[in-house]
Amino acid sequence: MNKTLRDIWDGLRFQPARTALALLAVAIGMAALTVLLAALGGLRERSREVIEAMGTQVFAILPGAARDAELTLDQGALLAANLREATVTTLRRFTVTPPGAAGPLTLVATDGHLAAVRGWRPVRGRFLDARDAADGARVAVISAPLSLTVGWEPGRDITLREVPFTIVGVVETAGGADMGSTEELLFSGERTVFVPNSATVSWAGRDSPGRVEAILVRAPRLADLPRTLAAARRLLAQGREPDPYPWVTPDVLVQGLRRLEAVIAATAGAVAFLCILLGGTTLMSLMIANVRDRIPEIGLRRALGARPKDIALLFVTESCLVTGVAALAGTLVTHALLAALGSRFPSPIHLGAATAAIPLLVALILGGLFSFWPARLAARIAPAEALRSE
Repeated sequence: MNKTLRDIWDGLRFQPARTALALLAVAIGMAALTVLLAALGGLRERSREVIEAMGTQVFAILPGAARDAELTLDQGALLAANLREATVTTLRRFTVTPPGAAGPLTLVATDGHLAAVRGWRPVRGRFLDARDAADGARVAVISAPLSLTVGWEPGRDITLREVPFTIVGVVETAGGADMGSTEELLFSGERTVFVPNSATVSWAGRDSPGRVEAILVRAPRLADLPRTLAAARRLLAQGREPDPYPWVTPDVLVQGLRRLEAVIAATAGAVAFLCILLGGTTLMSLMIANVRDRIPEIGLRRALGARPKDIALLFVTESCLVTGVAALAGTLVTHALLAALGSRFPSPIHLGAATAAIPLLVALILGGLFSFWPARLAARIAPAEALRSE
């Protein structure tokens, strides 16, 4: 094995320009493939995070554009009364800037079911409950990142719109999502305060004291999601056609990400394919040139007893070694650049074992495929022909 590697090294180092060109071409192809895999992996990871934040068996109803398509607390109560196995909650958002908060906060007026619908668990203290909502209690629950940022803990009194509230719990909420639309209200974000909806009636305005911005429903099981969704549609439609409300399911939330994934796969995939093809053809040119330059060496090897398959294996191994080294260099440099500049990348990226292993595997396959014909050509050279060439 050492002798084979030494022979390969001798064959490459006497042609530094050709070897460097082949290494560079293959490395560029593997770098393009790494970027493609990182972008697609980032979008898939983002889709997973969005679905996890929303809840796999949760759907939401948003207000429609028509004047008669608002959502109210009464509609939330209607769904809760008829969808017995499901869990229903409502929410409405406000923006507040309480003293000591170092900036504005998102205030979510809701009920005691929100944590159960979203699958949140209190870190300290408790979440809101039915009694808080019934009594209009001046209690608040804050998100864990907000507690960490401003140092608020259960038992502390805070002022929200000149009304005192007592913090009774800290909850770890799922990650927010920048959806770029009204659907972003389904994700609370990091700086959030939750209070009973009955405690904010005076903030809602005279025309819409019972209006809410979203109704969230959690089906009892994932398999029950379509049935629960259909039942909720019938309850709220009240015979109106077409359905006046936007319905947001986990699949709807990630539609944009999936479209972007398809576009990147088509465009960046084509670029990566062309780069890999360029690297392969450059490699084949290097191998053919090597075969022509080493005809006397091949003849001598054959005369000393080397079999045709030994000659072919030498060139295939040389090709795979070149592509393997190029793939390692290309992926390492690309990983370093993406890790350093990932925040400036136009789409989310995800670096992992796949973005390192797949380019290496593709490079080895590339080396085997594009060296097949040159290796076969070398193996078919007869000793007498090689000696005459010398």
